[in-house]
Amino acid sequence: MRLLASILLLLSLPLSALAQSAEAAAGEVTRLRSSLTELENRLQVVEKQYVYRQDPSEEEELKRRYNDGEIQFLLNNYQAASVLFYDLIGSPVFRQAREYPDSLYMLAESLYQEQNFLGARLYFREHMNQRGSHYRDALGRYLEISGRINEFSGIDQYIEKAKGPSGALPADVAYVYAKWLFRRTDIPDRDRKDRAWEVFEAIAEAGGAYAMQSFYFLGVLSIQKGDLAGAIPYFERVLKLPAKDVREKRVHEMANLSLGRVLFELGKYTEALDRYQEIDYKSDNFVDALYEIAWTHVRKAKDSGPEEYEKANQACEKLLLAAPDSVVAPEARILQGHLLLKLGKYQEATDAYTSIINTYLEVYDNIDGRLKAHDDPVKYLQKVIAESGKTFDISAFLPPIAVKWATTQKDVAEAVRMTGDLDASKKGVADSNEIAGRLLDLLDKRELDIFPTFQEGLSRAEAVDSALAKLDADLLGVEKRLVGAQRLAKIEAELAAVQQERAGLEERFKNLPKSESELAERKHRMAERITELDQSAFRLSYQTESLYALLAALEKFYGDTREQRTPDAESDREFAERMRQEREVANQLAEELKLLQRKMRDEKAKLGLLGNADAELRARYEQVMERERSLLASVRSDLGADAVAVLREVDAARQSMSAMRARTGTAKEKIREAVRRKSNVIRQKVQAESERLTSYDEEVKKVAGSAQNLVGAIAYDSFLRVRRQFYELVLKADVGLVDVAWTRKQDKTNQIQGLAKQKDRELKGLDDEFKEVLKEVE
Repeated sequence: MRLLASILLLLSLPLSALAQSAEAAAGEVTRLRSSLTELENRLQVVEKQYVYRQDPSEEEELKRRYNDGEIQFLLNNYQAASVLFYDLIGSPVFRQAREYPDSLYMLAESLYQEQNFLGARLYFREHMNQRGSHYRDALGRYLEISGRINEFSGIDQYIEKAKGPSGALPADVAYVYAKWLFRRTDIPDRDRKDRAWEVFEAIAEAGGAYAMQSFYFLGVLSIQKGDLAGAIPYFERVLKLPAKDVREKRVHEMANLSLGRVLFELGKYTEALDRYQEIDYKSDNFVDALYEIAWTHVRKAKDSGPEEYEKANQACEKLLLAAPDSVVAPEARILQGHLLLKLGKYQEATDAYTSIINTYLEVYDNIDGRLKAHDDPVKYLQKVIAESGKTFDISAFLPPIAVKWATTQKDVAEAVRMTGDLDASKKGVADSNEIAGRLLDLLDKRELDIFPTFQEGLSRAEAVDSALAKLDADLLGVEKRLVGAQRLAKIEAELAAVQQERAGLEERFKNLPKSESELAERKHRMAERITELDQSAFRLSYQTESLYALLAALEKFYGDTREQRTPDAESDREFAERMRQEREVANQLAEELKLLQRKMRDEKAKLGLLGNADAELRARYEQVMERERSLLASVRSDLGADAVAVLREVDAARQSMSAMRARTGTAKEKIREAVRRKSNVIRQKVQAESERLTSYDEEVKKVAGSAQNLVGAIAYDSFLRVRRQFYELVLKADVGLVDVAWTRKQDKTNQIQGLAKQKDRELKGLDDEFKEVLKEVE
């Protein structure tokens, strides 16, 4: 054994060698004391940075959060800013701070940017109640949101507060207020027009940045009042003002389009064409302008002749080339058929009408069949929407060509937005509940994981303890050399057993981090492993999502091809059961993956840090060394003076180490105490938020239940409208084909009648020519 070999070696040494050994041991102790001094410095850093550091006051902490929130807001990171400001305004202490009104505004604006309009409206209103420095901006947003959600109560009081000393509103606020009045639906229509007119007229006459837009709205209000001629001067005033930016160019464009429509209705077709032709080909309104140009030429043909039909046809050709997939394209194609018919191009007219029928009749039959396949289509759509668990998507129920027709409907677009908001709300509540549950679980079981700074301080203290244990082991080696082999032989059996036990722990103990660099190395090593696992989890997540997509595609294919198969209830049941089983497997895989990803997120929070297992290993190692020390203490009598002197240094070093262990124990306890204190604060906040989430969840479920019924009805109405639009397209094309056939028949009839009359004339001429001859024959 290694121990026996060492003892025999020591027995063979002469006394001078033992003296030299004592000298070498003294040098080793000096080196170890130097290492102990380094550990003392490291422990002081732990105490200074993590234990006895003065915590900021609540006011200072709130100020820091405010600064962090303001930075996130300025960086347009609205989600992070809203979280920080929401936490701030919930503090009773912060409500007394001068930054409180600004926090309300930045929270409201962050929520607005995140499209949480109801929440934003609440905090904009609170900011105005506080008379904050952003009152006018908050009022503008408040009016905009109120118009969006059709909630108009209690606004006049804020308008009054925004007026200046002269009793007039600032131009920017007045413009937003006028637009809000223009959109109101809760007052009589005449009152709405008069009040909006009054505000827009004042802004327009005052000039300034909003004069152009105000003149445009005055023109629109004139049209709404039925005064088409009176609208023209206002649109012309818009066009006289220079357009300095993209927004004003857009106003110019809308004024040209509106002016063209007014002139068209007044029968001023040449002037209307001039306005329409001002619309740029890059504009979103270019297609509408082309369609209206075509109709203007059609109307103009009554006075200017059939050559206008050719110009109208050319406008339709341009439209079909520029936007063949637009919702205006089929109407333009039908108009083109009418024009070709008037121009006598019967085959081309027939081709135009036939193309409409071939394109849209099949789509009409498809939609009609889907509606008739269920006794109660509304309930069917509500059931599908409820079971989908995803945002309502009209494209899932309509043929691809019909989707753009449905999504252009305002109420369907609103339904899509509403269901998206509800899904986001449900997901937000679910995610928040999950986060709250995880936080409470962490606070109950692993509260230290929530505080990375304290984790680091505790790990540094643990590293100091591990380094002290390593020094203690080195001191034991020095002590054994000083005791000598002869004395060690007396405790050979007991010492061998203890050393064997320590050897079993040695390899694992060597791997414990004992310095900041080793902590960093361990963290890097574990981070690489976690990254590999994270990448594998992402690949598995993608495969799981693909599985869901495949199941959905199979179900849709089976449903869409039902009419192509022989009806078989048993096969339908088997397919439904198989899909249910496969979905259960997919759900189980997704849940297992979710738990794995959650565990990895938790592990990331404590990468490289020392845990309970490390502390337990070190404690066992120290216990074994303590037993070894006790054995050595029993054979330390009758040593030489040099050895005794060195052993005194060893004992002094151990006393210092014992004092340092006590300090690390105190440091760790104080860190844990700080963690418990802060955990209790967080626990109270999380529990309070969990109670609120319960009420939010109930409200969202209640609204979602009502919305599902509403969205089902909206979806059904959308189906009906799209079906009716396609029916009308096909009907117009059918009528067009009849017109072509009738016109052709009329042309042939007229041609035959013309030939008959010509024949009669020629026969009469012959009769007249040969009348005398016939008389002579008689």
